[in-house]
Amino acid sequence: MDDSFSDLRATAQVLEGSMVVKSSKQIRDCAGYSRARILDKLLYQGFENTAVWRPQELKKELITEDVRQRLGQNIYITGVRQGERGRQCHCQFQVNLASIRKQLEHEGVIPAFGY
Repeated sequence: MDDSFSDLRATAQVLEGSMVVKSSKQIRDCAGYSRARILDKLLYQGFENTAVWRPQELKKELITEDVRQRLGQNIYITGVRQGERGRQCHCQFQVNLASIRKQLEHEGVIPAFGY
């Protein structure tokens, strides 16, 4: 699968943008795949050309599937449309960065800000 992000706008609280996913196979759950890919990009790679923080000391072993699902609730997917017989997915997204950061602090994945 190949994905690309565009129209990224970020503040300390929110990240917004668009995403396109292309696959050689049919994508069954466009919103679900997009949400997972956005979370991975946020946690492990960061978003280029934005001021969005990226955890430097991320403890990957603490990110369980349950934690991922709770973090994913802070990613809002809109404008979902599929093309090329289900092999292409377009969407807009909005990420509540403040809430995700707070949850990561609470889970002990990142240190609390200011401490």
